[in-house]
Amino acid sequence: MCSDVNAPAGQASGGARQDVKRKELASSQDKDSAAGQDKDKIATAGLLSGEAGTLPQTLFGMSAMFCGAASMTEVTTPETYDFMSAATALCTPPKSKAKFEGILLYCDPEPRAIKSKVPSSPQRQRGHDDTQKSALDLILGDNTGPIGVTLWNAAASSFMHDLALVKSQGAASASGAITVSLDIVEIQVIREDDWNGPTLTSMRVLHSISPVKTRVGTNVVLHRNPTSPYLVGSVCAVPTSSVCASVFSAMRGKLVAPFRATIKGVIAELQSLDYTQQGNEVRYFKLVDGSGHFIRCAAMAHNATSTALVNQNEVVLYFGTGRGPIGALEGQLYALKNAAIVSIGRKFLPADPTHDVDIKAKD
Repeated sequence: MCSDVNAPAGQASGGARQDVKRKELASSQDKDSAAGQDKDKIATAGLLSGEAGTLPQTLFGMSAMFCGAASMTEVTTPETYDFMSAATALCTPPKSKAKFEGILLYCDPEPRAIKSKVPSSPQRQRGHDDTQKSALDLILGDNTGPIGVTLWNAAASSFMHDLALVKSQGAASASGAITVSLDIVEIQVIREDDWNGPTLTSMRVLHSISPVKTRVGTNVVLHRNPTSPYLVGSVCAVPTSSVCASVFSAMRGKLVAPFRATIKGVIAELQSLDYTQQGNEVRYFKLVDGSGHFIRCAAMAHNATSTALVNQNEVVLYFGTGRGPIGALEGQLYALKNAAIVSIGRKFLPADPTHDVDIKAKD
């Protein structure tokens, strides 16, 4: 039995009041739902028609895909890089990019032609670019040391054109030095192959990059006045042990040609300038460490006339190339065109060069 049946006239029963409240609540929810649907329609219309609407700038979820925010359609601003020193570059992970400026220490007379290898895969052969590339090798240096550079294609051509112009106009510094600025380079390792072999110390080479779509390529500038802090403010420092070996006894058994290495020692038994059978300039000497262990070395190309070649000079031979015995000639660490010899001071040997750390040929 319901006690509200006999409620006084003019007053709604409790059950009736609850029915009214439920109806009002349902009506309110319907209105809110309709309003929400209208907002969704407005938002969706804005998404599809490109209208500004109620959307925030940063979108997430499916809404980002509806308005095209899931893909980049605008050209990005080219990234700028800070100057990097040669010493830092030698320890930097490959594929990193940087800005570099250095004094020209050596460059090839002209770019060399390189024909790209044909891929073995038939699918890749269809898209293979058979055009011939050109590469130009340089040695640049700042106050922290030297670094190898390879300029490709347009960057190589631009460098050769500007170098001829600078030389013709005498636009070098008072010392005759030419400053080379590279606004973007990619740091790469030296490739291990039949010519180089493994690198026994950390080595890197800077490569120019080509423009691709929105990415800009390397811009090469030759000028008088250096701007890099590593040319105008820093001082020369001895490279770290990961970059430069100075305890030769620890290298015994590792010097199996071919290989690449940077070593530090004192020059002893420097011979006069001589010539190879091919007519190339060469100077032979020994690099000796503090315990009397020595490695036989040969300076060639521009290094054969280096002013660093003086007995009892302590030097760093950067980027040497190890070669085994040739006939009666013992194995040598060669300072070829892509190497540099840097004098870091004078040092009297505490011990005579008595312990030969010989370079052997691969079996």
